Amino acid sequence: MDLELGKADLVEMAANQVKGASQRGIQVVSTLPIQLWALVFRRDSPAAQTERLRESLALSVDRASAHTVLLQRQGELSGALLPQWMSGYAFLFSITRNLSQAKARLAGLPSPSLSLAYDNQDAVERSIAERIAVNAREAGIVLKTLAEPTMAGVADVRLLRVPVTSTHAGDALAQLARDLSLPSVAVPNDSTEALYHAEQALLKTFWVVPLFHLPSTYGLSQALKSAARIPSSSDTAADWELPALEWLWLGLPGTRGAL
Repeated sequence: MDLELGKADLVEMAANQVKGASQRGIQVVSTLPIQLWALVFRRDSPAAQTERLRESLALSVDRASAHTVLLQRQGELSGALLPQWMSGYAFLFSITRNLSQAKARLAGLPSPSLSLAYDNQDAVERSIAERIAVNAREAGIVLKTLAEPTMAGVADVRLLRVPVTSTHAGDALAQLARDLSLPSVAVPNDSTEALYHAEQALLKTFWVVPLFHLPSTYGLSQALKSAARIPSSSDTAADWELPALEWLWLGLPGTRGAL
C-alpha cells in the first residue's frame, strides 16, 4: 500500500503478493532462489525421536499443491538443502508425495502425534503450516500447529526459513548445517559428487525436511530505476543478488535528470 501511494520506493514482498503486484503494474524484481524453507525437528523432543515418524511426515507433505496455491509458483520445490542453480543436483532429491508409504512407515507406532510451530507474524508461513497439518492427518499423524514466538522451544518441529549465505556451494552447505543444528560438514574438494554425498548424509535421518527454495522479491516504485540488469535463474552464482543500492536511482518528475 505504501508503494502504491508513493510513500515508499522499495518494499520486500511475500511470495503470495508478487502475482497481484505485477498485475497492478508494480515493478517487481527477484533474486535467484536463496532462501530455504524447511521443517526442522527439535533434537530433544521425545515425540521426534522415532525416525520412522519423521520420515512419514516428510513423505506426507504435498509440496506441489502448496507451491502452486499458497506460494503462487514463486521459487521452486526442493528436497535438497542447496538450491538447484548452485549445486546442479537438487533435482535428485525426491519431492514427490507418497501417502501410502507414509502410512506404511507408521505401522506399529501408537497414536503418532507432533506439534508444528510457525511464525505467527507471517501469513504465508501460517498457511503453509496449516496445509502441512492437513497433509499429515491424511497420513495418520496428528499434527497440531502452534504460533511462535509464544510457543518457542515447545513444538516438536518448526517451519523455518534459512538464507543461503554463500555463493560457494561447499561453504553454503556447511553454514546451512550449522544453522539447522545438523552434524558439521566439510567437503574435501569442490567436486559435485562429494558435495552430493555430503548433503545426502545430512538428510538421510530426516531431522530436516527441505520444502522450497524461494527468492527475495521486491517491488519498486515507478520513480526507482535500475542501472543494472536483474539476475535471472540462468545466471551464475556470482550474479545471484539484486544490484547494489548504488546502481539504483530515483528519477525526478518532469526532468531528465536523476537523484
